[in-house]
Amino acid sequence: MSTSTRMEIDIPLQHIEPIETSSLPTLNQQQSDDNITMTMGHDELNDILANLNIDNLLENTNNIITENVTETIHRRGNHYMAATNHYTGLYTLGTFTFTCSHCRALHFLCEKNSRNVYSNCCKDGAVHLPPFDSYPEQLRVLFQDREFMENVRYYNNSFAFASLATNTINPPGRGPYVFKVQGEIRHYISNVSTNISNERRQYGNLYFLDTELANQLRSAGPQNRTELNRETVDVISNYMHSHNPFAQAYRFLKDVYQEQQHNNRQLTLELYINNNRARDINFRQYGAVQANEIAAVFISEDGRPPLDRCLHVYCRDNDQIIHELPYLSVNCDAMTYPLLHPRGEPGWQSGTAHQRRRGKLTQQYIVDAYVKIEQSRLQFITENQPRIRQEIFQGLIDYLDSRQLDVHYQPGNIFILPSTFIGSPRAFRQNYLDAMSIVTKHGKPDIFLTFTCNPVWPEIRNNLDTNQHSSNRPDFVSRVFKSKLKELIEDIDKRHVMGICVAYVYVIEFQKRGLPHAHMLIWLEGSDKILDSAAIDRLISAEFPDPITHPNLHELVKVHMLHGPCTAARCLDDEGQCSKQFPKSLREDTLYNSSGYPLYKRRPIEVPIHIGRRTVDNGWVVPYNAIYLKNTKLILT
Repeated sequence: MSTSTRMEIDIPLQHIEPIETSSLPTLNQQQSDDNITMTMGHDELNDILANLNIDNLLENTNNIITENVTETIHRRGNHYMAATNHYTGLYTLGTFTFTCSHCRALHFLCEKNSRNVYSNCCKDGAVHLPPFDSYPEQLRVLFQDREFMENVRYYNNSFAFASLATNTINPPGRGPYVFKVQGEIRHYISNVSTNISNERRQYGNLYFLDTELANQLRSAGPQNRTELNRETVDVISNYMHSHNPFAQAYRFLKDVYQEQQHNNRQLTLELYINNNRARDINFRQYGAVQANEIAAVFISEDGRPPLDRCLHVYCRDNDQIIHELPYLSVNCDAMTYPLLHPRGEPGWQSGTAHQRRRGKLTQQYIVDAYVKIEQSRLQFITENQPRIRQEIFQGLIDYLDSRQLDVHYQPGNIFILPSTFIGSPRAFRQNYLDAMSIVTKHGKPDIFLTFTCNPVWPEIRNNLDTNQHSSNRPDFVSRVFKSKLKELIEDIDKRHVMGICVAYVYVIEFQKRGLPHAHMLIWLEGSDKILDSAAIDRLISAEFPDPITHPNLHELVKVHMLHGPCTAARCLDDEGQCSKQFPKSLREDTLYNSSGYPLYKRRPIEVPIHIGRRTVDNGWVVPYNAIYLKNTKLILT
């Protein structure tokens, strides 16, 4: 199987009308399909520059905007290395076998920092984490079962003590599973209700029932969309009741309740859960978590709860009442993800990452954990408003106060998001104006390039577990993509494979199905600018190569550089037309256009090419660089 990545290249407009910067466009994260052609005109250039603040989960830093001051160096005139057969480099990340000297985490060799050490695991020994306990064997074997992995989120929810509330979005079309949310993520626990119907019991309420009845309800799946395997449910249930301290605490609450009912005593029962246990003792180091170390049943004659900061679960006769679980609670992960924390181990804390791989559940966990990170950052900003120069906005505050007196307007709380918070309006405006300053100095960009991740890269494929899909390892896929993007930037910026680069900007986005890609604008030095059809043809092709003289390149174009098939989920507009204007018109020569996009050479072919049920010609080919596609195994568009 081919291991190339998409690379599309287009030559932008020669003349750009002035862009109005006083009215900035709305922030929008574009999503494009793996096989959709990206072209750029006046409006598209604005869109790309406006998107420069998209949160890059690969680095958690601002998108890079770099302007390079290049020295006069020896070069072959305005000939592009990437457009000649002299450039024959084949870039690979190598083996995933290099280890950190401190925590023994695995790395690629290229992931070393400027100090020649690995720092993206334990910060070069600055963070010390005890090893995870071995995962229970009776649960481990379940993750080899296809039915279990397909429904792993449902199994987890059936045994969870806390719920995760959010608005999930299913991407259109077919493809690998992607966990995608919109809006806030919150966690809730509910009181134990003694008089609701069994069909309405969920989460912690199920542990209040007899095991047989609870497992029957879990396997029937009233709270899920599918019926679960009863034998699998029994295996998980047996382990949870024997080893999970939260399950044991709920069972103890039930026993105390039944004893009070037998003695005809009407007392307030409450399960309170220790929310500070991680600061008291390192459970990973000193042994298994005991039920009485994290939870206890409190009996009150006057109904008053204990004076502490614990989580409270009341046992009452009325309907279920939910309480929000603090996102920084050390119990949050253990109560929400019992299949990741089957022994009730302390969960996520700032700077802590989980090492287990559990398919769709891993995707949900990663999204949930990153939202907690952002919530923690926002909490810091909220508590430190005086330190981020809030006084300069005092005029705005005075205006809102005066409006409140005039029209009885009640303003909400005012918080200033600094430009250091990725995604904030100030970060967006700062990046936008930085990019526009490059346009002011160097004029229009010369090349618009898209670099797309390929899930069958050998660095990804060779390091997945058996029966594991790349969509279940977004963390690893992003690491590989980041390293390859870094090498591509070195080619463009330092090795000048497309000519002397004087400036570039790029933004990283994630497609609808989870794969990252980067859009890049490149400014070339005057002598290397693309000013005629011959220069375009040296750099870009939009045709199938000859299958006799270039069989490998021909196959790469068939696999990676074809647009379509056009579907509503990909590119069809409301009128059923391709929004990317494919197929393109055929023509014998490249037409250089000084006031718009060039029309690429797309000659008719004698024998149509059949791919599955499709018949395609050069009109469907996405523009590409042949040398990069063939020699470096990177596909740029």
